[in-house]
Amino acid sequence: MKEYSVEEIRALADKNWSEAKLQKTVHAALKTFGWRYIHLRPAYTGVKWKAGAHAGKDMVITAYDGQDGFPDTVAMKGRAGIAWELKVGKNKPTEGQLEWLRLFKLNGFDARVCYPRDLEAMLQYLRDA
Repeated sequence: MKEYSVEEIRALADKNWSEAKLQKTVHAALKTFGWRYIHLRPAYTGVKWKAGAHAGKDMVITAYDGQDGFPDTVAMKGRAGIAWELKVGKNKPTEGQLEWLRLFKLNGFDARVCYPRDLEAMLQYLRDA
């Protein structure tokens, strides 16, 4: 597992943010600072990708069971835990995402919606935990 310097993590970021790029940047920081994390990806059925509980022609319920909106990244290090929903631009969290974040926060996690503008605070939290 490659570890990154803080400078390398910052270099992953630029002004053309996508959620995938923000996710990659957060994953690099988690690895660097020794966190254990999970990111749930869409499932491939052999015919098409199952990508979330969204209405739409090619969008169907994912392969897992339960309520939608699980945070993009959930991680733990010692007694610290995060549940972060990553967004870019003007994207807003769904009601399901906000409910999951509320429950994680209730259980002591740092649970929040994170945008690229929050990167420095996110890095500081991951480094200091």
